[in-house]
Amino acid sequence: MFSTLLFSCQEESLFLEENQSTSQFADDGTVIKGRFFFNSKESLGKQIQKFEEEDISVIENKFETFYKNGFRSHTPVVNSENETLLTTFAKERAYLRSLSQNNYKSTEKEDDEDGFISDPFFAAVVNQNNEIIVGDTLYKYTEEKGLYFSHIKDSTFLFNYFNNEIVNKSINYKIASAVDAPCAERDQYGGITQVGENVLRYVAPIDEEGCDTGGGSSGGSSIPVVTAEENINTIINGLPECIGKAGSEFRDLFGKSFYCRSYWTDTRRIHTEFWSKNWLVYTSTGIMVKSQRKFLGVWNRSKVDELYLGINKILLKYTYQEPEIQYDPTSIYGFVDHRVPLYMYSGKFYTKTDPAYGSFRNILVNITKNKLPFFEFDNIDVLNIYIPSILFLGDYNINSTTGNSIYTQSNIKKLYKMGADFLKSKIGGIKDFVITYQKTPTEIEVLYFGEQHHKKDANLIKRYFYKDNGFLFKINSASNPKPGNYIDSRGNPYTVPKFNTKFGFEPVDTYFRDYTYYDLDFYAMGKRNGTWKGNRMVRNDNN
Repeated sequence: MFSTLLFSCQEESLFLEENQSTSQFADDGTVIKGRFFFNSKESLGKQIQKFEEEDISVIENKFETFYKNGFRSHTPVVNSENETLLTTFAKERAYLRSLSQNNYKSTEKEDDEDGFISDPFFAAVVNQNNEIIVGDTLYKYTEEKGLYFSHIKDSTFLFNYFNNEIVNKSINYKIASAVDAPCAERDQYGGITQVGENVLRYVAPIDEEGCDTGGGSSGGSSIPVVTAEENINTIINGLPECIGKAGSEFRDLFGKSFYCRSYWTDTRRIHTEFWSKNWLVYTSTGIMVKSQRKFLGVWNRSKVDELYLGINKILLKYTYQEPEIQYDPTSIYGFVDHRVPLYMYSGKFYTKTDPAYGSFRNILVNITKNKLPFFEFDNIDVLNIYIPSILFLGDYNINSTTGNSIYTQSNIKKLYKMGADFLKSKIGGIKDFVITYQKTPTEIEVLYFGEQHHKKDANLIKRYFYKDNGFLFKINSASNPKPGNYIDSRGNPYTVPKFNTKFGFEPVDTYFRDYTYYDLDFYAMGKRNGTWKGNRMVRNDNN
């Protein structure tokens, strides 16, 4: 809804203009007149990253201090046991609602809806009037119309525009179609436009993913879950599937978000969400699960016995030139078929060429043309398996026709077994890994078998794919030093052989969102009083 201002806009704007110099010397994270202040977008991103690394109880205590001093978040971070503070917030929200209903026909969401800022920590530093100060600029978010902003010295213009053009006209504000309106806005007004004297507006442009608001249905193969607990595996694979309901008819003005919910009772639920949003001063893409309790009409995070958030798979397609690979037959007993999968782990090459040997062997490799794609997630070295376009998979019996996708329902468990067998042989267990298939000489398909996060006595787990400091899922390239004779920095001669047992990284400028197709499959669930609730969400280019 459009938050009702509890102060005189003229008095407020004069205060900001007269005290603009105060913000120039304030520390990051300082609250000035009910708004968080950050020196720059970078410092805002660093603060959110710090929140990400801290325990949630530490963050709750920090914000409790802010709340005692009068600050209010767009979405509060509150300990679920602090019913005094929760009661205060519930009464304030009820009061704001009564004012809004008296003043205009509310377009407010139902009581069980969350705020329109999906990222939980960004939503915590934006105030209840949807405002934040970054640098010398005051930003004011609206769910229905996007972001409005001006320099602090021009805040009188911002508040006057907001009152005259937004609040007073909201009585007659209607949208023709809940589906088409945000897409039309983004198509016509995407980016930054001037809407009044010294006042700018921002709406997220339509990107390469298009502008959808959910709906339809989506199938999906049964994906093995990376967990050693068979009973948990069974529960996860039995979760109901949903493609996610669009967050609201207006949410796509900043990007997109989709959620699924599962209820224990009328006052207890699990909320699963995928979001991809650009709020101009901060951008993030991720997934999360939170357990909630409805208290005095407001849904707040509330701890449950256990929480799980896991990635079944991320399937991405990229344009990538096929490398040429030579294997040294002296590095392994017998002939090494050039069509076998190549395993890359901890800087070494491995292969399994003959089931009779029953093990994976470190081999010598020479990459004679182009480079091998190597994927990292959040800067963590994971097992990568490269499958050539014309392949020989031996005892895994994977069905493939050159030019067609290898990731079919009949193959998926066999591909998972490839990674699981290797990891069990090297580290005695299973963790996340990546399989890359050279579908054609110019295209690869990348399947990330995911991670699982598990917390006890918790109310929130989230996983970012992108934050302002960069994409967390990215391509490097595995390559050999060029063979030949060299002199090191001390004048000592050395030789780089034709074949090598190790590889190094050469980063390339290709990141998560430079894909030509994506398919995201993840799950979330919680246990309360011995009962599990949750969902499996599937999002792809087709929904």
